[in-house]
Amino acid sequence: EEIIRYVADYYDVSPADLISKKRSADIVNARNVCFYVIKQTTAMSYKAIGERFSDREHSTVIHSIDVLTDKMKIDSRFRNSVNDIVRHFQL
Repeated sequence: EEIIRYVADYYDVSPADLISKKRSADIVNARNVCFYVIKQTTAMSYKAIGERFSDREHSTVIHSIDVLTDKMKIDSRFRNSVNDIVRHFQL
């Protein structure tokens, strides 16, 4: 819950939107960051993460994280912002 609230605030979207099935680009991007941060900083399985976000399939979570990591490889500013969020929860 804390990660969801933090990422929602960081990207100026509501926590409810992150959990919803909405697919606008800003929400999808923030949701993908949530998936990534949760996977990097907790022991939650892909299945558990998907269930927390409107019963998404584990394969959806895996694909979303793959898309996000590809974006991080080519966009250093985006990579730095995501890594800052991850570090916030690793403290």
